[in-house]
Amino acid sequence: MTPDSAELFGFFTYELRVGHTIGWSTAQGRFGRPLRVTGVQHPAPALTVSVIRSKSGIEVSAGVANPVYQGESLLPYPPVTQLWVLLYSQVHQADNADMRNLLLDLRQAFVLIDRWTKPFQPLRAGTGTATWSEAELDQMLGLLGLSPDAPLSCLVVETLPGEQPVPDPVGAGLGYERFLRTSPLTPIPVQC
Repeated sequence: MTPDSAELFGFFTYELRVGHTIGWSTAQGRFGRPLRVTGVQHPAPALTVSVIRSKSGIEVSAGVANPVYQGESLLPYPPVTQLWVLLYSQVHQADNADMRNLLLDLRQAFVLIDRWTKPFQPLRAGTGTATWSEAELDQMLGLLGLSPDAPLSCLVVETLPGEQPVPDPVGAGLGYERFLRTSPLTPIPVQC
């Protein structure tokens, strides 16, 4: 497996046995007591983000976690996980020694149905998308006294809600819901 293998969304079982250090073989190991560890979860594959900026605004997209077992996708529709997009602006620190990320807004990404599934197959969720219009961006930046051409970036967080989902797991409800994976901070290109 590679670090981006979809199989890493699953749980693993490992069995360890203690045997001889010299002349080791599995035949000698079978006499030791097994230590069985179940439910081991490895770090999830990286969350990649796609950002498009046009005259109408910004569109941020990311794929939901696609669990795979024996080469077959187990992704339900709607997906169990939620995608949250955080929009930041980079501002200068008061002493001008460094730049800081200032959170402008956060939105839950709407999950789209995969349009390219074959007929008679169950619906599969593909990507989640969040958008901001240019008017919304100008208003958010203007309220904070920032220029309309301030540098922007975004971050996507995929959460794994429990039985009672938290309405705002990356804001007011931070710490009450499990984060499955987080994307790196992705710069948003300037408008052409």
